[in-house]
Amino acid sequence: MADATADLDHVGGHVDASVSHPYFTNLQRIGWRVAGGSDHDYFQFRRVGGLYPSLDVERVYANAGALFRIGNAARFESSGPSEPATRYSELALVGAAVSHEADGLGGRPVNLTARGPVPDTTVSGAALTGQYPKHDVRRINGLAGFRAVRYLTVRGFDALLGEEDVPLGMQASGVVGRSVPWIGQSGDPDIFVSARMDGAAGTSRSVVQGGLQAEARRDVHTGDWDGLIASGHAAWYLKPSLARTVIVSADGALGDRVRVPFQLALADPRGGVEGYGGAQVAGGARVTARAEYRQLFRMPVSFLRSAASWGLAGFVTTGRVWAANVPFGVTSPVVAGAGVGLLVGLPRESRQLWRVDIAAPLIAQPHAGWEVRVSTSSAVRIWWIEPGDVSRSRERTVAPALFSYP
Repeated sequence: MADATADLDHVGGHVDASVSHPYFTNLQRIGWRVAGGSDHDYFQFRRVGGLYPSLDVERVYANAGALFRIGNAARFESSGPSEPATRYSELALVGAAVSHEADGLGGRPVNLTARGPVPDTTVSGAALTGQYPKHDVRRINGLAGFRAVRYLTVRGFDALLGEEDVPLGMQASGVVGRSVPWIGQSGDPDIFVSARMDGAAGTSRSVVQGGLQAEARRDVHTGDWDGLIASGHAAWYLKPSLARTVIVSADGALGDRVRVPFQLALADPRGGVEGYGGAQVAGGARVTARAEYRQLFRMPVSFLRSAASWGLAGFVTTGRVWAANVPFGVTSPVVAGAGVGLLVGLPRESRQLWRVDIAAPLIAQPHAGWEVRVSTSSAVRIWWIEPGDVSRSRERTVAPALFSYP
């Protein structure tokens, strides 16, 4: 199977391609993947009270690896002839991969304007770019993972009315890599570790789930650790009835001595706080907590009622960021935002959810204010998705999700 994508932005672009032999059947034991790509983008640093200086970041990456599967990816059991079968997935994976990643900056800080990038004269270019020297790493990586879950069919958890298969149990995966001099040039000698763990438990009325993902590298020459990026998520889904849903969640992320530009903002659409989309504060650590209540309602117009499911939501989010050791980092006070949303499941019982949210800040901060957000999501068989301002700075070569194994 082959896949390729290419995006050309106003400034920068992205190219990614892969050839793979994934696990098509339950009997298949070996899967492999060869992939490569490049990112050329401007990283914009948020800064209080001024323009946002940007760095031209270029990253090139490639990997080739294979996995051997032990166990059963799909086993079905039923408690009786009239009862629906439950799917179980119990397996382990082991494998190896070679990888290469190179990154660097394309020049001095700039400001992004409607006319394109123009030189930034408000910051010391050497002081900012000096924090991110070029890197070139080639590694041999060991891969491992396991899964022990059963899938519970529920209705109206992440989707509004559609059925979802929620994994209950535990899944974990990890990568341990060691740079080697005999793959091209010596590069940056290091040891790289990355891991992810997810778990969930519950019933069709209540599910608790959580996950952690972290990576870091150790310089072989100095023995120092850097490049630490970690994030976590926990959520409780409570379903008193088909028409009502309560979701309480908490998210956290941090970065320490990250080797590429990195910031966590209050304004991030996924990881931040509603009502603070214009906030200029960002740091190296962030924690947020959110509570949402959803209520289905009967659309009075018959055509709209038959075409989609409809709901209303009320939510409140609180959080803060800490300066840590990122450029222009700021420690913010605890802030909070609240709002309401119109939810639409289209088609009526699909897993696709569209929503229009209106939110306002509850604690006054500079550049905070009313927001309107339009978003869409699909309730598929995944545990949790990291905010974009976390995942964009991670290593690109071998992901701990192990090729998104089935």
